[in-house]
Amino acid sequence: MRNIILFINKNQKGFTLTELLVALAITAVMSSAIAMSVSQLFSVSIGDTNRMNAVKQVENALHYINRDAQQSSIDRSQIPIITNTSLTSVPLVLKWTNYVDNKDYEVSYSVTGNDLIRTQTVNNRPPTTAVITNTRVASDISSDSTYSFNGEVILINLVSSVEGYRPADEFRAFEVKPRVN
Repeated sequence: MRNIILFINKNQKGFTLTELLVALAITAVMSSAIAMSVSQLFSVSIGDTNRMNAVKQVENALHYINRDAQQSSIDRSQIPIITNTSLTSVPLVLKWTNYVDNKDYEVSYSVTGNDLIRTQTVNNRPPTTAVITNTRVASDISSDSTYSFNGEVILINLVSSVEGYRPADEFRAFEVKPRVN
């Protein structure tokens, strides 16, 4: 019986140290490739999310400004030509009268911090009572956002900058033509 045990032990084969090291190296290379692929996938996903957030913020802001600017009326004799004014320092002010509800509307857009704020003032015609509402229209709006008025068209340049791991910027130039009195 002892001879059988010795015979089995002598003929058993296993992995050599070199074979184990090669297998370990191959496993390490494959693991790091998989980890890098997963990391890249998450990185691209975060970048895409930030980019879409920047686009949505600019589109939302332009929607509100476009709607209000098309309702507003411009008296060319009273409105000076405005060139490249920052929304941070000078708000964009739009005014109109709604003859259906007999109210005067004034809406201003300004950048406060990173938020585009829409301030609406509604004045009843007589008696004059004002109702003021503030609404955050968009966030992550850069202080580089500007507007200008050439006598006929309001040109709006909005910049949205989303910070974070993969920052994203979106720039849109937009023209809107208000009604003329």
